[in-house]
Amino acid sequence: METFQTRAEQKTDTELVDIYLHSQDYQENFMKVVEEEISKRKIPLDALKQIRSESEESSDKKFELGEQGNPLWIALSFVAALLGGLIGLIAGYIYAYSKRKNSQGKEIYAYNEQTVNGK
Repeated sequence: METFQTRAEQKTDTELVDIYLHSQDYQENFMKVVEEEISKRKIPLDALKQIRSESEESSDKKFELGEQGNPLWIALSFVAALLGGLIGLIAGYIYAYSKRKNSQGKEIYAYNEQTVNGK
């Protein structure tokens, strides 16, 4: 059976750096092994930490702005709600109250203010 250590040792330096910079896509235990392997290969870990931190900050700022809702679906949901349709009410609730978690685990509304308030 292949272990995390074996898998990390088989990766190229470029692959290890890519894995390290996209750590949110991997298991925590694997990331510990990847960090050890990066250190073993004398790849500058401090520089990678700085790059990863800046990338996460940028991603979080973009994430906090929220996603723009699809105008067609919003219009159809509005019409359905006016006609007494439960689907329209459910869609409105989803657009108004859907949340996602950022990289620090903080919950943020999924859709931007323009989508929710119709401005």
